[in-house]
Amino acid sequence: MVDYDPFNGDFSGTVVTNNTILGGFATDTEEPGEKLGNNFEGAIIKMGIAVGPRTWFGEKFGDNVSSSGVVTNNQFGGAFTYAIAVSSAVNFTIEENTLIGNTSFIGARGPNCSDSDSPPTPAPFIVDPNNSDQMNLQSNFQNIRDGDDLTCVLPPNGGDFWPFGDNPSNTTQPANPQAGHHGLSPGAKAGIAIGVILGVVLLGIATWFIRKWALKRAKLRQLTALK
Repeated sequence: MVDYDPFNGDFSGTVVTNNTILGGFATDTEEPGEKLGNNFEGAIIKMGIAVGPRTWFGEKFGDNVSSSGVVTNNQFGGAFTYAIAVSSAVNFTIEENTLIGNTSFIGARGPNCSDSDSPPTPAPFIVDPNNSDQMNLQSNFQNIRDGDDLTCVLPPNGGDFWPFGDNPSNTTQPANPQAGHHGLSPGAKAGIAIGVILGVVLLGIATWFIRKWALKRAKLRQLTALK
């Protein structure tokens, strides 16, 4: 919800709801009692949901704002820098968004941040009140001083900062790739059916030729006996 063009930032009728957004998770082996581990690829989501052009583009669109959208009942788990970030927005409703499972909020100023960028401390829900007005926000939003160009942050360079949890890349594959396979695919079933039909046709053709050969042989024997 950051694009000003092509509708002049008007998000009337746009509702972002009932999504589960998963950030990065630890990729090393979880030890008993540990909640955080390393992610070997440094994977995070910088902003789960961004509201307002300044969060993404900094000063590119000047004082223009996003307006009149709804963000509600979304869930966030894993590692983010910010779950929801709001800057340069008017008349948004952002309510009942929650954290699930293990979460962590990590990241720091990166080399792409300009001299004037001061990324706020990582946190779940942040809003820049200096350029956001008439907002209906859930109570756990934190005010920040600078919400510009938050995409310039980078994750930590290693270390145990990522939560253990439901990381798809950590899913163990079964030793037998056929385990848990139930039934044939539609394509396999179609192939078997075509094979059966061709077999019946070929059998019929072979039977016809054998019968024709047998009749011809019997007729020749009959003619030989008459001579």
